[in-house]
Amino acid sequence: MNILFITDYLLYVSGVSKHLYYLLSEFSKDDNYNIILVCPGGDFVDEFKKLRITIIIKKEISHHERSFLNIAKSIWFITRLVHKNKIRIIHSHTHYAANIAWWSSKLTKSVTIQTIHGIIPEGGRLPHFLADYFISVNKNAMDYLISIGKEKQRIFFVNLGIPFPQKHIKNNNEIKIVFASRLVPEKGADIYLNALAIIKDKLNENVSFILAGEGECERELKEQIDRLRINVNFIGKVQNMNDYLKDTHIFVFSSRYQSEGFPMTIVEAAMNENLIITSDFLSLKEIFEEDKDCLVFYNNDPVHLSEKITSGIKNYINYSGMILNSIEKAKKNFSVDKMVFELKNIYRNVG
Repeated sequence: MNILFITDYLLYVSGVSKHLYYLLSEFSKDDNYNIILVCPGGDFVDEFKKLRITIIIKKEISHHERSFLNIAKSIWFITRLVHKNKIRIIHSHTHYAANIAWWSSKLTKSVTIQTIHGIIPEGGRLPHFLADYFISVNKNAMDYLISIGKEKQRIFFVNLGIPFPQKHIKNNNEIKIVFASRLVPEKGADIYLNALAIIKDKLNENVSFILAGEGECERELKEQIDRLRINVNFIGKVQNMNDYLKDTHIFVFSSRYQSEGFPMTIVEAAMNENLIITSDFLSLKEIFEEDKDCLVFYNNDPVHLSEKITSGIKNYINYSGMILNSIEKAKKNFSVDKMVFELKNIYRNVG
């Protein structure tokens, strides 16, 4: 089966890019599938090029380059690509890519699938949900799609999947707390830093604080660290976050965005035996239970986050049961084999 994937920039700090990498790594091993991936580029591209798939770089296909001319060029490019390679399914992973796929499918009679990684707030000229079929990575998004008139029988639920890491013994002489995400306003890195400023002079334990990621807020966050005079190791982009997390102890997710999909970094952190401290986004309770699998703080509340971080540090050993619970939940729900099996069934049924 020939399948075309379309997405935006492939970035190490993007959960969508990680999802695609794990997914296409498995599909590339199956001779029954011929995979073509079109994207505008990105720092993760070289890793994708090592897979047994075809990568095509097309700058105009990025949402950041959007214009009437570029979307017309992209539709024509995808249309020709589909005809040439006898593509049956076009699978998009952003709303901009979904629009390009949809209009190309009208000229090629191909089937379009859009994976919904999170509910995007309304706005803009292009519809956010446009495909023959939809794949949701959380049940909250499924309910939303139905509420806006999408047919229930055309919506599938497939959890994200990541490979299980090997067992690793952590060094507990120093507790490492890490925030890792794209550095954009909605991800709330500034909330994390404000929480650290509250507790910086109150801890006697041997602790280090880490901020990982890159993005548009990087300069502002560095200025915030200097202004608050907090000791944070700003490590920037981490190419293999899954590997890095094996040596950290507490993972903080402080997103302001209520309609998150289930973030890949939380899954990776849990599988690598980190205590999870997270904001209370809508999809969290589909998988994790507060105070059983993770610690939860009020959204956009650095004071409450500081209390949870302090508790995590002072009671880290006592939270070992919670850490084990999160590992089991992550492994049960986010198996890469299960994800691939379910997607192959969907492709066979709709293609």
